[in-house]
Amino acid sequence: MVDDDQYRKALEHSARTAADAVGEDIALSFLPKELIAFCYGVTKAYHERHGYKDLSQNLMEKNSFVCILMHKDLRELMGGILWCKKISIGCFVLCAVMILISFAWSGWIALGIIPCFGVAFVVGKRYQELRLMVVARLLALELVNDDFIGLSKYLPILWETAHRKIELCFPTNHTRFLDFYIPSRGELERSELQGLLKGRLLPE
Repeated sequence: MVDDDQYRKALEHSARTAADAVGEDIALSFLPKELIAFCYGVTKAYHERHGYKDLSQNLMEKNSFVCILMHKDLRELMGGILWCKKISIGCFVLCAVMILISFAWSGWIALGIIPCFGVAFVVGKRYQELRLMVVARLLALELVNDDFIGLSKYLPILWETAHRKIELCFPTNHTRFLDFYIPSRGELERSELQGLLKGRLLPE
C-alpha cells in the first residue's frame, strides 16, 4: 500500500514526464521502476527456461527496433549491447591469436586464454542483462497501456503517455510483448504477484 504522499509524488512525476512524448531527450524514464523490475523478472525467467533465441527476434522486429531508436534510454542500452558484443568478439579473436603464437613461439602464451575467457564470460552475462533491460521496458510500456492493474484510473497521465507511445510505435499490435511473455495475464488478476504490484504502485 502507498500513502497519500507517495501517491501524490507518483502523480507529479508522471505529470512532469508527460512532455516526454516529444522532444530531443525522449525516453521511457516515466515508467515505474517497480513495474520494470517485475517485467525484467518475467522476461529473464522466460528466457532461462526457453533460451535466448527469441530475445534477438523480439528486439530486431521492425516496430520494436524503431521504438528503440526513438528513445534515448533504449538507445543507450543498445549501445552497451553493441559494445559488449564487440568486446566478446575481441576476446575470442585474441584467444585464437594467442593459440597460434603459442605454437610458433612459447606454450606459456596460451595461459593468457584463461583471463580472456573470464572477461568474455563477464561481458557475455552483461550482454544478456542489457538485452533483457530493453525488453523489460517495452513490456512495461505495453503493460501500462493495456491497463493491466488499473493505472488509467489512478495514474491517468502515466497511462496517457504510455498510450501515445504505443500508438506511435506499435500501431497495429498493442500487446506484442504481453502476448509473448504473459499470454495468460487474465488469469493473474487475483494472484499474489499482481497484488504486490498493486500494493507498490496503486493506492487501495
